[in-house]
Amino acid sequence: MEKRYDRIIIEFQKDNQCVVSAALSDADLDLLQNMHGQEKHVVVAMIFQEMEESIKEMDKQKTSVSDRSDES
Repeated sequence: MEKRYDRIIIEFQKDNQCVVSAALSDADLDLLQNMHGQEKHVVVAMIFQEMEESIKEMDKQKTSVSDRSDES
């Protein structure tokens, strides 16, 4: 059977600018699927969740740096 795609790209944007993105080849997705014993949509959801967490972490770091510069 012919594959309908060879890469999955997930990108979060704010104000038309990329905030975080991920690109997975179909082979990588198959590997992750086998490693985690999950269906593909579950693996994609896990990646989506990790991306959301990374945005939260970046926001925390920005806030922390901003708070320190305000103290100066």
